[in-house]
Amino acid sequence: VLMVNPAVLSRQFDRVFKTYYHGTSNSHYASLLEGVDIDKCKSNTDFGKGFYLTSSFRQASIHAKKRCF
Repeated sequence: VLMVNPAVLSRQFDRVFKTYYHGTSNSHYASLLEGVDIDKCKSNTDFGKGFYLTSSFRQASIHAKKRCF
C-alpha cells in the first residue's frame, strides 16, 4: 500500500484554500449577510457589472474607503 506523506498533503491543502475580501461600507455590510444580488451591482464599474473580490486586504480596504466618501 502506497502511503502519502502527511506533510505533502498539508502543503497541497494549504494551496487549495485562500481568503478573499470584498471592500464595502458599513451601510452595505448587513445586506451581504443576506447574500449577493448581482442585479443590485453597478454596471459602470472597471470590469462591468459584478461582485468583486480580492486576495489583498489592503486593496479591499482602499476600495471601501473610496465608497464611504
